[in-house]
Amino acid sequence: MKITFVKGTFLIPFLLLLVYLGGFSVKNSFGDLILVILFGALGWFMVQTDWPRPPLLLGIVLGEIAENNLFIATRIYGAALLIQPGVIVIGLLILGALAYPLFKAWKQRQAGSEKPQVVADIEMTVILRRSIYGPLFALFFVGVFAFVVRDALFGYGVDFPRSAIFPLIIGSGSLVLALLAFGWEFWNSLRGAASDQPTLNPGMDLRLARRRTAAITGWIVGFFLGIWLLGFAVTSALATFLYLKLEANEKWPISSLLSLVAWAFFYGLFDYFLHLPFPEGQIFYWLKDWI
Repeated sequence: MKITFVKGTFLIPFLLLLVYLGGFSVKNSFGDLILVILFGALGWFMVQTDWPRPPLLLGIVLGEIAENNLFIATRIYGAALLIQPGVIVIGLLILGALAYPLFKAWKQRQAGSEKPQVVADIEMTVILRRSIYGPLFALFFVGVFAFVVRDALFGYGVDFPRSAIFPLIIGSGSLVLALLAFGWEFWNSLRGAASDQPTLNPGMDLRLARRRTAAITGWIVGFFLGIWLLGFAVTSALATFLYLKLEANEKWPISSLLSLVAWAFFYGLFDYFLHLPFPEGQIFYWLKDWI
């Protein structure tokens, strides 16, 4: 519980470095760091357009497990899998989960007591104009799932039909839901139900919120470039120091001390003791070639 009293600016550089470390250590690949940034951006857009994130996380975590078990089940039962009691029960639960929000919304409209929109007490909730970006974001998912279905039918699915079963099933259902979501968002934008005005914490200036968003985005990208150019050990100290001095405006002693702690933590624990194969920064390879 004591960590909740730690100043937020002290935690941000360490958290950024740990997030990048977690993404890199899975396969020791800088490509995974790019995926970290892309999925972070996707999550941010989902927050801005009020799309739920838990289904995406569940899909990422459980997708491979579900695909493997579906492959085994279809190999054992074939088409008879669809009439198995467990499959029928799961299908009914899915239909119930899809129908319940629609039924609840219908009941609220009938009662004339729609709940007011809840604004989270955070620095910034919505900057984008949802009436514009909501339909566009839904259309993005329509394109993604349309590509999945097309590839399963006319791409690799032609040569490997069994491998296309899971993408075809999940992609087709998700494509239908994405089309419904796009229609809902588009209809709301036409009715003006989705507000054009940003939803901010009371007292938060819009320009200030945008500047903060741009600033933290710049630091996220800057930490990534630092890791790519200089490596984890050097970036852990340098980027931490620059963030504390330039962004957080901390004093020299505390900035220097925390930068040293960050370097000792990343180099001492992960490099010296655990011997994680951190590659040298790209700039050092360039210098070797030049020299």
